[in-house]
Amino acid sequence: MLKKLIIGLFTLTWASSLYALPPKAPHVKLTQQADFLSFSWEKDDFADGYTLFYANYPDFSNLSSIDLGDVTAVSTADIQLPPNTALWLAVQAYNHDGGSDFSDILHVHQPAITPTLTAPQITAEKQGLGIHLSWTAVENATGYQLIYANSPDFRTGAQTLDVGTQTQISADLPNNTTLFIGVKAYNTETSSEISNIEYFRLNKRIVAIFPPATNASHESLTNGVNRAFTDFSNKLQGLGLETVYWQSDLQQLGTLLQGQPKAEGAETRRGYLDDEDILAFLTTATAPTLTVSNIATENPALLVSIRGTASLLTSYDNVLLLSPTNTTQAKKIYQLVDEVAQQKQGLFRYVTIIDDNLPTSTIYSFDLYLNLLRNAFNTESQLEQTDGIVNDNIAPLAQLVTTLTFDGTSENAQLIDTVLDVIQADAVIYLGGQFPALYAQHPEGRWLLSDSTNYNAQTFQSSDVALLLPQTAHEQNTSLSDYTYDAVGELSTIIHKIPAKSLNRSNIITGATALKAEGYQGITGEKRYTNGDPAGDYDLFRPLSTGWEKVTNWLSAQ
Repeated sequence: MLKKLIIGLFTLTWASSLYALPPKAPHVKLTQQADFLSFSWEKDDFADGYTLFYANYPDFSNLSSIDLGDVTAVSTADIQLPPNTALWLAVQAYNHDGGSDFSDILHVHQPAITPTLTAPQITAEKQGLGIHLSWTAVENATGYQLIYANSPDFRTGAQTLDVGTQTQISADLPNNTTLFIGVKAYNTETSSEISNIEYFRLNKRIVAIFPPATNASHESLTNGVNRAFTDFSNKLQGLGLETVYWQSDLQQLGTLLQGQPKAEGAETRRGYLDDEDILAFLTTATAPTLTVSNIATENPALLVSIRGTASLLTSYDNVLLLSPTNTTQAKKIYQLVDEVAQQKQGLFRYVTIIDDNLPTSTIYSFDLYLNLLRNAFNTESQLEQTDGIVNDNIAPLAQLVTTLTFDGTSENAQLIDTVLDVIQADAVIYLGGQFPALYAQHPEGRWLLSDSTNYNAQTFQSSDVALLLPQTAHEQNTSLSDYTYDAVGELSTIIHKIPAKSLNRSNIITGATALKAEGYQGITGEKRYTNGDPAGDYDLFRPLSTGWEKVTNWLSAQ
């Protein structure tokens, strides 16, 4: 028993004495990488850890050290050593009893540490007829380089622009520009990956909402607007023209303006009112103008209405009205009815027919016409509740029997002919541009026509037909082409005063408001337009073989 105890104590004492010895000097293996150095060595069972010593000189003056712990491999990517510097290094193992001898001294060159640059994030915004770019600043970057091309892969036509240290830039661009844009950060050692790619398309334009080619006014309108865009191209600053045709379908027009789903479950297709590249609209009548104006939008556009009803449109700040209106026309019709009724000194019964396919005589005009025809404009003639015009409140002289609508079809013309045969009214007032189709069904009776300069007098000679035309249309040969030309001219006057970078919907409306206040002289020099009822009157004509002859009153047109 005593013998075993002595042997155990001896073994413990021997082991303790063995561990207390300092560890051996490590043998360090060096591996050179592109950007860093790696060191490794065999583990010493008696070592608690290792210390890395380094200096700038072989005599180890100005010595520095790093405690590595019990690791047996380390790289300069994990520890901080002076970059791009010649160094002398050695490793020493240690335990609680002391340190080993130094390893072999290694003479190395510490590679330069190249900091990684993160890719910026870029944002592109339209700024009038231009672009504003901004991007996030990148740490350790000394500059930025814009990269842009016409295709997203940057393989063809890619160009670069060094913008220095700035992180935003603005530039004017030609209209109809399409760009894919990115940015890189750089310093003297490296550059970042390219940023996110921004798609930018500049397609600033004016949209004309016109009737289709089947409409009598189509050619005149399109000729006027095309001629104007050619003449005013410089003042319009390169804006494009897009023409939209509609068939008096307000629901279809509303869908076009507000957008619609592409397909079930798909995102909504953006409508024209949400497309801020559309700076203004040209319209040809009350209905489309009201449709656009009544759709709520945070950023309304200017509407220049070539023709329309002043009483319905002048309350809108973003609407300009450029032509004689239905208000003036309806007043003239009322006066003619009143004159005839008083001359005949008997009940004068008449019917009105409104062409709901013409953009100038839409459903929005119905209430206006009825209101004007049922309410007197002077104290000499009054209207009773039964629509009868009375002279000095004694007896009714004229009566509006009914108002019909005509859609241009032969079936509808036949139906109207049947109604007129039953009613046997003294006269029929037609407001629209498709009279020949009605006349073919009902050539007899007294007709008063309005709203069109396109009727051939020879077609109706020897008939009881009278034509009501604006004085300007007859005396100055003014047509819808001139009105359209002036509408674009007015827009060009407004747009020309706005700097390219500030060309947006809001500033165009501000310019239009100023133009309203000062009164606008038409580009043709023959007309003066305001946003209320314009001055001027209508003349009455009768058909002859030589053309339309001016007459003084409706009765003399028979």
